[in-house]
Amino acid sequence: MPEDDNMSIILGRPFLNTAGAVIDCNKGKVTFNVDDREHTVYFLKRIDKVCGVNTISNVRTIKVGTIDCPIYEPKEGYQNLMIGSISIQFKKMEGSRHQLNQQELEVQPVMRIHREEGVYPAYYPCVDFMSSAGILQDVRSLIFRAGLDDFVDGEPFQYAKLTMSVVQDFKFNWSRSNPMVQYKIYNKTVNLPFNDFCAAIRVPQWGSCEKIRGSPQEFLDLFKMICHERSFSEDGGKISSIQLPAIRYFAYFITKCVLARKNGSKLSIQDLAFLAAALQSDRTYNLGALIANRLATNREKGGICGGLIASRLLAMHGVEPHHLDIQLPIEKLDIFSMIKHEFVSDSSNLSNLSYRITFYKKAWRITKKTEKLVGLHAPALFNLDSREDWSVTESALNAYIEGGGHRARDNTEEDEEHLDSSSDAASSSHQVGHEEPPRFSSATGPYYDYAMYDPPAWNPDPRWG
Repeated sequence: MPEDDNMSIILGRPFLNTAGAVIDCNKGKVTFNVDDREHTVYFLKRIDKVCGVNTISNVRTIKVGTIDCPIYEPKEGYQNLMIGSISIQFKKMEGSRHQLNQQELEVQPVMRIHREEGVYPAYYPCVDFMSSAGILQDVRSLIFRAGLDDFVDGEPFQYAKLTMSVVQDFKFNWSRSNPMVQYKIYNKTVNLPFNDFCAAIRVPQWGSCEKIRGSPQEFLDLFKMICHERSFSEDGGKISSIQLPAIRYFAYFITKCVLARKNGSKLSIQDLAFLAAALQSDRTYNLGALIANRLATNREKGGICGGLIASRLLAMHGVEPHHLDIQLPIEKLDIFSMIKHEFVSDSSNLSNLSYRITFYKKAWRITKKTEKLVGLHAPALFNLDSREDWSVTESALNAYIEGGGHRARDNTEEDEEHLDSSSDAASSSHQVGHEEPPRFSSATGPYYDYAMYDPPAWNPDPRWG
């Protein structure tokens, strides 16, 4: 046999034992004795073979001998998969099943007109405000119970023309056999299976996808429970009537971020479905279907919202925003927003928050409204874990104050019941001596963090974890 330096030598255990072999892995050598003579064999260190793989969209396994080894989708942008001495490096392709071509995306002429003034961004939760108010854990718990913990993981940039293209052409075609959504990414029409839509926007799959018919009694009863027996019809569904701050903040999160409405001062029946999921573990209605129906409604009326959903769909298609698009301002449910929505008093700051809680009393045609200001934190009064119900009585609040609770102040006013309504959280016909606070954008506020990357980067707040 001719000499071959590349030929592998297989040394069995009987031979190694007989030859008194000493294996030194550090130096890469094997020393053994044959006929009282010492022999040393050096072996090469392992050299990994690297094979580039462009995409694994249609490859679920790799065959090694007779074994099919599954390949799992990487969690990071790049990941090495080791099989024996072979290192396979591949790049994650976001939404590769529905990949779009970046070069084919165009901003249509109608979108070149400056209509972006009618596009409004979704509002992200503000960890700083929730921490200062002492409601972070309760709100986090509500988000988890509603199945929205993945939904809040990441705060992508939002874009005016992208949002316009998605919302203005959005359709939800519900059928039991093959539900689909249809929309545009700029000029490209997309027909997407509903399951993929839910996965892209990060909402759970449970419950019925059919529209909510009428006003289910269980939702009306829930509104009474969180608003101290104030009925949905007489109150108009005002979020300001919710008494516990964590539930009230969660309600604003649903209206301004998840369902993304321009006017977030009042609850709809769809909003109550999310509250029922969070407070009562109600799984009757599919949350993705509620969002899809909301987008389908928004295409025909109201200010154009839904920028968060549009950005997540864009990421799923593996493309970047068009270079002619306009980035929307970053808005959060921070202290400026909460002052505007009359959640806290106008003079509040992060170190001194005065929560506004309202009580109503009826007397024939007259409704007496009393507003009290209570300092936050107030865990003994407001924490969900320490309560058996979801509202506070005025007598319980007075007892808390008299027992050494935080500061409080009363504002009382009487008005006719049929006039007891408000069209926006920024104004109220019942607020005594209230002046409209200046509108701030959280992007210009002192607590805004400019350390963000270019789109379509994702910026999760680690404090949510």
